[in-house]
Amino acid sequence: MEGGGFISDSRLYFSQELSAVLRDKGVKVLLTGNKEDVEESIKCRYEIEWDRASIFSLQSVPLQLKNLGASLDIAVITFDTPSYLNLYPVSNIMGVDRVSTELITANIALTIILKNYFAKIGKGKLVFVYRAAPLPSDNVSVMAASGAFIKMAEEVVSSLVEQHDSKVQTLLVKVEGKDDAETALWLSNQLELANFSKLQGKWIKTGQKGFFGKY
Repeated sequence: MEGGGFISDSRLYFSQELSAVLRDKGVKVLLTGNKEDVEESIKCRYEIEWDRASIFSLQSVPLQLKNLGASLDIAVITFDTPSYLNLYPVSNIMGVDRVSTELITANIALTIILKNYFAKIGKGKLVFVYRAAPLPSDNVSVMAASGAFIKMAEEVVSSLVEQHDSKVQTLLVKVEGKDDAETALWLSNQLELANFSKLQGKWIKTGQKGFFGKY
């Protein structure tokens, strides 16, 4: 696999594992992170500074890519519902605004930036990775953001598929199981495939033996 890979949110163990696997395969990985994330358990090396609460920080992402001399082939945007339920516990009304900003608005805006980036260079793979909560939760804000992520991903993929001349490939992935290392290795292998055209617009489950079998 050549070129660069953009991966969202160093707070997520899955993102950390995927970054490590891709680096081992020679990919120049650009993982987003925020120096304000102070929990030792979620600290991780990252290359792209992104304060999810700041639109100005988001607008700096293309400039950071340019300054790093990055040429992206792949971008992976992940929503790990169980992890976010831990990172954004049930709180007061102010917590609702924070979740809406950091888990809905920020992901939509980042997706638009990456989609436009790939459209401009005429190629690229835009991948959405989603993991559902194993049990119902009373954390309405995060659960609503979880549903919003699915809808956003589907709408973006649908809009690109309808552009028959679009060179931007898309993939929708639903994570099953808790083994992030195994899942990251599986996804890294699928990202090496040259063409996703037969699966664009369909959610696939991790662990499938091949993209071109029955689902």
